[in-house]
Amino acid sequence: MLAIYDISPSAGRQLEYKDPDFCYECCGESSPKRNTKDLQPVVEVFKYSSMTSVLAVRHNSWLVFFIGTGDGQLIKLAVDKAYKPACPRVLYKSDDDRSVFPKMHLDPVDRKHVYMALRNQMMRVPVAQCSKHKSLKDCWSAQDPFCGWCESEKNKS
Repeated sequence: MLAIYDISPSAGRQLEYKDPDFCYECCGESSPKRNTKDLQPVVEVFKYSSMTSVLAVRHNSWLVFFIGTGDGQLIKLAVDKAYKPACPRVLYKSDDDRSVFPKMHLDPVDRKHVYMALRNQMMRVPVAQCSKHKSLKDCWSAQDPFCGWCESEKNKS
């Protein structure tokens, strides 16, 4: 499950949480406080049985998640500022169901590609498939923050 949490400080949340798995006695600190409430997700945005990696990117007012799976898919999920997800889109699917490795990177130069690894292969996958959109309506209905439409030229960007 892919969930979004609000980790910003609030009046109702205790800010001095200490990890119960860390030894504080040897550092001269008291033991961790036990009355910290568990953090609950603001929203669950995506469920998939075998997610192996997640890359989160803020793009304007959108959160965009690139999700690698155990069966070799790269799925893109855009979430608007109200935490409402758009339809997930498969950007890549391996031929032989090789699992996506845990670490993915967005191209730091142009932010138009995701680098992902599968067993013995490195893939450079475009973050958008804007060429599929043939009209302004198609482009808007895709809810893809990485795609734009130039009305004067009648094409996508």
